[in-house]
Amino acid sequence: MAIGGMMKGIFKRTPWPLILTTLLALERRRRALDRSERARLMTLLAKTARRPRGLSREERGELRTLVARLDPVGAGHEVLPLVRHIRRRRAG
Repeated sequence: MAIGGMMKGIFKRTPWPLILTTLLALERRRRALDRSERARLMTLLAKTARRPRGLSREERGELRTLVARLDPVGAGHEVLPLVRHIRRRRAG
């Protein structure tokens, strides 16, 4: 299969509505934090190096507070109906 044909297949199978809905939900959540809070969140995430114990107790609390303001559960509730719809279409 030629590269162009392979890319066309990938493009057709990509769930673009799900990707766009997810990006929009994340952007709405990102706006819940002001610029300084977003910068602090990024600093804390970089400092963890994927290990929450890399932060002090106060920093972990601050990270929890900032993440809670992003409302990840609400973002999941926005995206989940579309995920279910796509899975049903592919299965059936």
